[in-house]
Amino acid sequence: MRFGQLIFTTGAALALFGCPGRAGLYSESFEVFGPLEASGRLVWSVAPAHTLVALDPASEGPVAATALPFEPRALTSGAGRVLAMGEAAGGPRLATLDPSAGDLVQVDLPALYDRILPSPDGAYAVLLFDPRIDPAAGDPVVRNANDVTVVDLAAGVATRVALDTESYAPRGVVFSPTGGRAAVVLDAGVVVLDLEKPSRRVSVPLVLDGGGRLTPEEVLFAADGGHLFVRSTGTTDVISLKLEDDGDALAASLNFLFLPGATSLADLALVDGDAGQVAALFQGQPGVSFAAILDADGDQGQTRAIEIEATLWHIVGLGDGLYLLHAAGTLLTSGAAVVGWEPATDRVDVDQLAGAATSQPTVGGNVAFFRNQTGDSGAAAMTAVSVVREATRLRVKQRPLVLSGTLRDRVADPDGGRVLLAVDVDRAGSGAAPDYDDPDDDPRGTTGALVVLEAESLAVAGVVLDDPIRQVGVVGAYYYAVHPDVFGDVTFVPRASLVRDSARRRDGFLLSGLLDAAGED
Repeated sequence: MRFGQLIFTTGAALALFGCPGRAGLYSESFEVFGPLEASGRLVWSVAPAHTLVALDPASEGPVAATALPFEPRALTSGAGRVLAMGEAAGGPRLATLDPSAGDLVQVDLPALYDRILPSPDGAYAVLLFDPRIDPAAGDPVVRNANDVTVVDLAAGVATRVALDTESYAPRGVVFSPTGGRAAVVLDAGVVVLDLEKPSRRVSVPLVLDGGGRLTPEEVLFAADGGHLFVRSTGTTDVISLKLEDDGDALAASLNFLFLPGATSLADLALVDGDAGQVAALFQGQPGVSFAAILDADGDQGQTRAIEIEATLWHIVGLGDGLYLLHAAGTLLTSGAAVVGWEPATDRVDVDQLAGAATSQPTVGGNVAFFRNQTGDSGAAAMTAVSVVREATRLRVKQRPLVLSGTLRDRVADPDGGRVLLAVDVDRAGSGAAPDYDDPDDDPRGTTGALVVLEAESLAVAGVVLDDPIRQVGVVGAYYYAVHPDVFGDVTFVPRASLVRDSARRRDGFLLSGLLDAAGED
């Protein structure tokens, strides 16, 4: 799920003649943040009215508008709720909204932070200062960035935690898949918190004996939350933290997992069904890479590794014990290697992408979709890459898809097995309405097609909509396509009926939501 995104800012004021209240409402810049996905709704935040506007794709009724008691400084969503933070009349607050019920719950905070990080299960949120963001107007210009707050969202309790480290500031938070623990990632260390009782924590500075600081670049929790794996600057090893309960405290033991011959550590991935192992991609001498499965506690006898004559930067778990290694998004040259690997049998297959991959792949099911260009024509294309077990070998299977238009967005269906695309196509002859007799009358020249790919079969279904698409996604039982319009413009299509007659468009809903919040007819 992708969270909020700034979609439009305009400084134009609306002059609604004869309606001074409405004119006053739009005398400031109109800013929109969203959409966020929560409880089967899409939610936008609209300034300057400090209003959350929720749209139910299953209803043609009016939108639900909820006024916030503050200007949001941070906004996100998770586990069915929207979370907003700001300075209210009584002090800093976190507000949570279930848009299906319309209930706004507020929690007093010890300080006004910059970021909200919700746990995957929606039970907790961790609040951080971000040194890249200036303090809010009137707030102290000096802040202790080692100060964080854990919010128990069900109980409505905020607990301030002093991390007390030598690091400059948090860089992010990683939550354990099973819930209950959070790793606050710093510029030279990690602090693991027990979310239920934040006083139970363990701080692990990442500093070498000579004083060299190791800055985490990638942090993964094992599936059971018992280990934390870190890829950092300053070392070619995987840093493995074993976490254990120690009465009223947490304890951590540190292991450096190394591979002989490696000169750098490129990427990490989890191992299916084994929380005591980690998959790692290393680089060796120029043109050589190593893929390895390492024991989390440092048992070298458990290491499984292969050497590959290719420069690789990324490792992707495809499930069922299979991995895909590639350099897409880092090496933009045509012919970049893609490698299939099955650690259990030491089988490997090396292939090359036909065109230059321009970004990281989108993974749907056990298929990775690369965005690239065909080698001869330069046409926009996608390549579906999977790793297939055959009777006597492992094979990288590539299936090209040529796009008759420009790819604007892509996202994996969270239920797995499908990838959703937004493609710009020529309006003429597309079936979009209105059908201009004179192309010069068309203000855009293109329109948007919403396309769904079945990952395994590559079956393609789609529907041409009536305007270009800026963003696509999935909300409940619907696909949605956001069109570029400052006052809100989105088309919903049922996932079970991807045909034009089933599409329903809602536009202008942000404006109507603001008017409802202002108490106007």
